Amino acid sequence: MSTSNRVYCFCKDDNSTLVDSILRQVSNELGSSLVLFGCSPGITDELIKMNGSFVRRLIEDTGMLMFPREIFRKPTLPDDFKEKRLEEENVELVLSNLQYREAKEYIVHMINILPSTCILNKDGKPVAWILQQEYGCCGMLHVMPEYRRLNLGSIVGQLQAEKNFENGDEVYSWVDKTNHPALTYNLKNGVVPLPDFIVTCSEYMYRRVTN
Repeated sequence: MSTSNRVYCFCKDDNSTLVDSILRQVSNELGSSLVLFGCSPGITDELIKMNGSFVRRLIEDTGMLMFPREIFRKPTLPDDFKEKRLEEENVELVLSNLQYREAKEYIVHMINILPSTCILNKDGKPVAWILQQEYGCCGMLHVMPEYRRLNLGSIVGQLQAEKNFENGDEVYSWVDKTNHPALTYNLKNGVVPLPDFIVTCSEYMYRRVTN
């Protein structure tokens, strides 16, 4: 059984007491820690004040960016490259280029239920990919080092955007404010920052609530 559960908690108000009450109830029912995506920095700070070491930030605060539908142009793959979606056989390759190896279960889940895009070279090997995640963002984009001068990062992102738009979805990313390469990539490709939408990723550790 998994030792943690993901909770997507996008809050428009600043009622941290209500959020804390809901999370305590959820953690009590699940019996495990919760990984929270989408709380504002203010809410997270208040949760830390209320709960001390039971709440901790996992990464730096992140900004939300949106790719405007009106600037989308259908991408063209260079010769000798093909497109496909990621499959379970690609999980280890994706994991080998992530910081957190414990994300395997999460990656398998994403690949099986949501759109993804992978570019193959002429030998059929994955050289660039991107995933759509449960909370809607497109991310985990990676291009193998020897292919980074072919604009494949932009192309794989545009191919993923095409799938999202065809499904009636918007295209947005969640980028750590200290991740300058990712920010540069997004801005280069017309992605627009949403300055009022700053969120955190944190862990709310399990505490059984007794009456």
